[in-house]
Amino acid sequence: MNTFDRPQPGPQLPALIATSLGMIEDCGGSTDGPWLLVDSAAQALWLVRAGRPERGWTVSTSSRGLDNRDGSGGTPPGVHRVAR
Repeated sequence: MNTFDRPQPGPQLPALIATSLGMIEDCGGSTDGPWLLVDSAAQALWLVRAGRPERGWTVSTSSRGLDNRDGSGGTPPGVHRVAR
């Protein structure tokens, strides 16, 4: 994939969106508006609206994998709220 190509939704994306919706709701978050989903396996960021991927971008997560330990250098997994 060229760095500037838009990612295409893979067959795993609907299940990933469904799992993420549940996680957001479990944290007391709202999925009424648009939200962002990082698919680290596909190195893609998705704008999700009404439970469907609206637009995607290629991203690069840490080469150290998913890791939320302080100082690990990994990409922290989970639900994160953007304050601004």
